[in-house]
Amino acid sequence: MKAGTIVLNVLLLAIWIVVVWVSFLPAWRMYVLGRKGVKSDAECVGHARGQVGKVFAVYEFADATGSRHRLTVVNGSSVRTGDRHDVVYNPGKPNVAFLWPVSMKDVRNRVLGGTVLTLMLALTAFSISGGTL
Repeated sequence: MKAGTIVLNVLLLAIWIVVVWVSFLPAWRMYVLGRKGVKSDAECVGHARGQVGKVFAVYEFADATGSRHRLTVVNGSSVRTGDRHDVVYNPGKPNVAFLWPVSMKDVRNRVLGGTVLTLMLALTAFSISGGTL
């Protein structure tokens, strides 16, 4: 195997680790929070705009100790300031929170996205290395 191919495979491995971090870890967090998280009532306190014009709703909620935390969620254009929604959070890390209910469809979509990217990276590495890994 050529030195350039080894370097490229190591680079693709590093990219794969980032893909796992970005897709599978949040899916795992969503799954665990859906099962063991603590529910709290949240109120929309405003909106934020992304770089491409996407609108995010900003929710504020209190944990069991009374500390206030903020959660920013996608698809905030249909949410009005003052609207209330349930959130579920990790009692050990209240900044890890999702809107309730955490649907298994969301978890599945994140896992499928990570799986597709992983397969694409594996096929790319296989073809670049000339069919040998």
